[in-house]
Amino acid sequence: MRQSYGFSLQLMAKVLGISKGYYCKLENGTKEVSPELEGKIKKRLFFKPQENALLVASFDWVSLHFRTTDVQAVVKQILKLDLSEFSLENYARYQYPVMYRYGALNLYVDAADSEHGVLIECSGTACRELEQILKDQGRDWYELFNDCLVFEEVLRARLVMDLAVEEAIEAPTDKAQPKATFNVTRLDLALDEFYSETGNYHLLDLFERFHEGLISTRKRSYSSQMGGKYTKAGLYNDGLTLYLGSPQSTPFFRFYEKDAERAKALGTSLDTIHDVYGCKNRFEVVLRGEKSDQFIRRYVMEYFDIAQKAVGIINANLVVFSDFQGHLDEEWYTLMNSREAYQFVMKPKVMDVMKTWTWAEKVVFPTMAFLKKDNKRKFFEMLGDAKISKRYEDYLKFKEEAEHKKRSQNKNKSGGAR
Repeated sequence: MRQSYGFSLQLMAKVLGISKGYYCKLENGTKEVSPELEGKIKKRLFFKPQENALLVASFDWVSLHFRTTDVQAVVKQILKLDLSEFSLENYARYQYPVMYRYGALNLYVDAADSEHGVLIECSGTACRELEQILKDQGRDWYELFNDCLVFEEVLRARLVMDLAVEEAIEAPTDKAQPKATFNVTRLDLALDEFYSETGNYHLLDLFERFHEGLISTRKRSYSSQMGGKYTKAGLYNDGLTLYLGSPQSTPFFRFYEKDAERAKALGTSLDTIHDVYGCKNRFEVVLRGEKSDQFIRRYVMEYFDIAQKAVGIINANLVVFSDFQGHLDEEWYTLMNSREAYQFVMKPKVMDVMKTWTWAEKVVFPTMAFLKKDNKRKFFEMLGDAKISKRYEDYLKFKEEAEHKKRSQNKNKSGGAR
């Protein structure tokens, strides 16, 4: 027997019709499974072997908080970038007075309050762009988080020794105070189920299980959302979204039909989404505060499988039955139980330069127009001396390589046609 299902001991004991104490003895090996109980397990837990169901995990939101006013050091030590490569925005959030942007990645700074400090915020798009940065640097998420914990020790040492970062890196930390100088304030884990012609899990079935009272959960509330929109091109279905727990609770769960969401956003059909993106359902686990922080600290210490852990969190908070006799829902656990059916992946994405064009249109070009009128000669001198930052150099290099590859392919096609 394995604990990897993530069920609570009490629920598993209830499902098998045995006491919690007896189940604990089975788990720790002090009691052997009798032939009779083995038959009951096979009957109650009739999990199928791995089929076509596949869950791929990724980070969909990461927020890293550092209690320091040294934003230069945070950017250099954690992101391995230079603050000069970021654009300064004319607005901010979360009561931070200053906000920088690097592609979709947001950087919030409070230079007057070390408790507020520096916040690195990565939405889903920013996570993909950061993965491209990490890939170019020869790093991955694990190394990024490990660098955060190493830097935390540096910050602790600085609190005691009042040293510059460069000096504190080599300083002993045994005198440092135990106060946390870094924490992960939010972490979203996304499990994507790919579209399969042989069939996928129907979220409507899970919705019906809730209404039938066939779900045991630690959460006190759940809600759902489903709708559509009529357009000239036809009806676009928003798809079904299920929420488990309140948005302020942790963990908070959001399950939705990603193909329908993507089809609506792009104004295209589900078939096109299935062919181009291959997505079907998404199962999101939102961790905040202490739970998100402890998750990453344990990840660095134990280097566990992110996908298996995400599935385990869902199973620990949600047990789905097919009837009132205690049989588990076969379809749900075909998806949520096979250990070989899921994995964690990085999906690096090149920076979306259109956001930079939009920013330039609103901020840069009006300023340039003013400077040109103010001192035309100086304007063109400075424009000629301006240097392109590394991230834009990387983008232009990637674009040039892609265009060269496309030209070569077209040339080969035209040559073959002759």
